[in-house]
Amino acid sequence: MLEWLLVVAPVAFSALIFTLAIGSQPVDVALQHITTPEFLEQQGYASTTLDDMIERKIAEIVDGAASLQAPRRIDVGTPETTINAFADMAELVQPVRATQRFLGLVDYIAEIHFLADETFEGEVRLGDRMWEFEAEQDEEVLATLRIRDSDTLQIVKYQEMAAEYEDFDDLLDRVAREIVGFVDPYTLALYQYNAAVLGTGEAVTLAEAIDHLKAAMPLVSRKDRHWYHNLLCHISNELDDPELAIEYCKEAVRRQPGFALAHVNWGVALARLDRDGEAIEHYEAALRIQPDLVIARVYLAELLHERRLYDEALAQLDLAQARAPELARIYELRGVVYDEVGVRELAQQQRRRADVARARQPRQSYFDAL
Repeated sequence: MLEWLLVVAPVAFSALIFTLAIGSQPVDVALQHITTPEFLEQQGYASTTLDDMIERKIAEIVDGAASLQAPRRIDVGTPETTINAFADMAELVQPVRATQRFLGLVDYIAEIHFLADETFEGEVRLGDRMWEFEAEQDEEVLATLRIRDSDTLQIVKYQEMAAEYEDFDDLLDRVAREIVGFVDPYTLALYQYNAAVLGTGEAVTLAEAIDHLKAAMPLVSRKDRHWYHNLLCHISNELDDPELAIEYCKEAVRRQPGFALAHVNWGVALARLDRDGEAIEHYEAALRIQPDLVIARVYLAELLHERRLYDEALAQLDLAQARAPELARIYELRGVVYDEVGVRELAQQQRRRADVARARQPRQSYFDAL
């Protein structure tokens, strides 16, 4: 194949490999070596199709975990990219992959095998007669996932999952979650939290999100653990346990001084305990650190409203709206303020705008301090 490769000088050959390697975007995980049994291929699930489906499912998890404060991202590499397709055609995949790993362009390599008993058909002679036979394949599909460290190629995660063929799409969801949960466990935790709050799609409870967080925390770098404590603080507030929330937020700030999001959630916990003055101090601390932190302004506006400081509350809401026009809470609170000062028509207008905001951004947890 490609006889011209045989006459390429060694230096030029090395340069070609290097060019192909750096021509790919850095990726967190490369989906490589996906295999599937024949009967699944006959149903339209070829390896290249599964590459695309798993990548899309990973993207859905990442999108479901993103927030205004911290957009999430996991870069996935598949054989479908142009540069990889050329490398495959030129039979250079292995040296290109090795060069990418050497250059630190790939963190992990995922190897996925889907296994199932096939349907066997044929003929057998019994005496003078030929009998046709057909043995149905097992309706259960097994998926094995191996994630390798790109530097050492050692397996750092192995997981087996099984499902009935009719639940094959759910099996792909589980594969995607296992990959995300290993590559970036915090992203999976946020996704589970949002699924629990929305009550749609995957059936996840806040307790399950907490269990995942606590199990994942020892596996992540110490420099990133403040994110986990902040999410645990936020979830504890959701579960109406402000005392526990405060302990988690204290730990988050201890680990990362100047962590604005933790100050916001700490303020929420204090407000639940009717310690409004202290809550305001934490909201203001968060805004000194991060002046564009929308949710801090909204929470601050709520406490200003409770103190009948309407002008100050509306000023905070105006600043919040400029940054996050799809946060429904802004319009709802503004409607309450207008009601209390006797401007009913403007209050109704704000509630209609809140409905529009929710339609445009159904996942309002996108604006939470996460």
